[in-house]
Amino acid sequence: SDGVLSGSFQVVFGGHSTANLPFDVSTNELKEALEGLEALGDLLITRRDVSDGANAFEWTVVFVESLGNAPLLRVRDHLRCTDNTASPRILVTESVSGRLPRMDGDESGEVKLSGDQISSEVVTHTIDELEAGVFYHVRVSAWNGVGFTYGKSQYSTPAVMSSIAPPDPPTGVIVSPLATDALAVEWTPGLSSGGAEPVTKYRVEWDTAESFDSGGNALQTAPLGVATVSASAEVQRIAVTASAEDLGGYFVVHFMGEISGQVAFDSDESALKSALEAMSTVDIVNVSMDDLQQSTLPPISPFGRQWDITFASQLGNTPSMIVNTGSAAPATLATGGTLTGSSAAVQVTALVEGSVPTSFTIPCQENDSLFVRVLSFNGHLWSEEATIAPTSASPGEAVPSAPLDVTVSVISDTELGVSWRQPHQLGDEGVITKYSVQWDTDATFDYESATVPSQEGVQVYSFAISGLSPSQSYRVRVIAYNAARGYGLIGEATPIDFTNREVQEVLLVDAGGGSDLSEMFILRYVAHGMDETTSPLSVIATAQVVEDALNSLANVGSVTVRREDHSSIFDGTGESTSSFRMIYRITFVGRIDDGNVPSLTVDDAGLGAITASVTSNDGVAGSLSHSLAFPAPSPPPRPTQVP
Repeated sequence: SDGVLSGSFQVVFGGHSTANLPFDVSTNELKEALEGLEALGDLLITRRDVSDGANAFEWTVVFVESLGNAPLLRVRDHLRCTDNTASPRILVTESVSGRLPRMDGDESGEVKLSGDQISSEVVTHTIDELEAGVFYHVRVSAWNGVGFTYGKSQYSTPAVMSSIAPPDPPTGVIVSPLATDALAVEWTPGLSSGGAEPVTKYRVEWDTAESFDSGGNALQTAPLGVATVSASAEVQRIAVTASAEDLGGYFVVHFMGEISGQVAFDSDESALKSALEAMSTVDIVNVSMDDLQQSTLPPISPFGRQWDITFASQLGNTPSMIVNTGSAAPATLATGGTLTGSSAAVQVTALVEGSVPTSFTIPCQENDSLFVRVLSFNGHLWSEEATIAPTSASPGEAVPSAPLDVTVSVISDTELGVSWRQPHQLGDEGVITKYSVQWDTDATFDYESATVPSQEGVQVYSFAISGLSPSQSYRVRVIAYNAARGYGLIGEATPIDFTNREVQEVLLVDAGGGSDLSEMFILRYVAHGMDETTSPLSVIATAQVVEDALNSLANVGSVTVRREDHSSIFDGTGESTSSFRMIYRITFVGRIDDGNVPSLTVDDAGLGAITASVTSNDGVAGSLSHSLAFPAPSPPPRPTQVP
């Protein structure tokens, strides 16, 4: 109906009932309510919106601990519909019937206990000689001689468990001064996590005494300081952009087999949050939003909007979301299709990977001399030993860390625009006085540089490098300077705005003016073992039409298309110009189109007075007359704990 669902319901199992639950109850709330009922045990619950998020929801409940075929959950319905035109209802169906393990695998075994082994009220037994990293299910049955058979079996809780050993401690613990009040600690993960589970966190301990007991009391010894380093929440960014302020349309998001509803290009935070959480594979996300204002000067920026999505309840390394506009297969980058606008594109990037950090910043006093050790934890056990840094370390004057978000883009065939943010660590005295912007054609960086003064309160800086040679590749980097220790760590520049992508131009020309512009052409692309052609295209087709036609080819990852009309009717210079001259500038931006890609060809059977040709930049970056080469970006800053 057109009404909106409201009200509540209760879930009943084994004679016990939950409290009233809202009609759109979250997975966490439903999980907490159901696990509060007896006999259900641990549950896995997902939720998805069946329709528009207001009228239909579906929850899937997986019985993780209660094995076998369980009775159906029952519900008490207190639902309502706002317009009274429909009768709300809630249904419970069985998707998969539970079964008990067969206990006949290659790793199965059996042991019989009797006498003194079962004389106590609580019987315990250790199963040894198990295969490391293999998950086992255990069941127990009793014998009293009646019927000369064992009674019914009771299965284990949790249902499966693997043998666990303490993980190896980290290796290579290194401590170095970061500032007059901080030490930097870095380490390498140990070789073994102790079983099937990975290392989930580390414990960093520090003390002024090598015995690590200065922080205890008369009853218990303890180190002076302790911090736990755990996995952070994954943060991914979705950005929808265009090269002009004509963006429109929508896209959809794919995540772990689920597909969202349509996400409009101008959706706000709550709309995107609702669309993502409507997928059963997404639990709880936090969404923030920024509008992008177009700028052709550094920092270069297209027009559009971006959302930062934090997976708040799914800790650890999360698979990347992928997007789709209907123009090609879902990927981290999609162009055209349901998105409209000049070179319209939507892209997913990972801002923060949900992994366990292997570095930490220790806050301390200026004159402290600290010993540091690190332990590993695999979800069950801590490493039996800690790895201790070879020597004690004291805070002291430190160089600045690398500038953040150093990016570079092409301004013209002789200019590059560089932008960056202030470093995370400013070094001694906390003052950056200047930055050095350096560029060269190789990694020696002995060619040329420029100094950009620091400004109080300014976080974002930019600089234009001019006087460069067309068709020459350049490396760019930025280094911060403080008066106490000089220049700091290097911030390597990374290209933006589809730099390092193949650009091809399709040129259509009628020098004599004999065409009535009804002619057609076909683009052909031979790559990845496939020979694909577009449908016939008008010689005055819009950029969007050509972009959609190319993106529909199976062997094209993704392209953006810009059209330039250089025909004489639009030229008022008085110079000699072809009566018809149309350029389609095609940028290959998909993952399968990196580097130098095969050239498009034109089937000109449908052309008459108009001639066609294709030129390519052969996979160099930026534009047809300029190229750039860049190393990898700098790592993110260390996590910090404030005492």
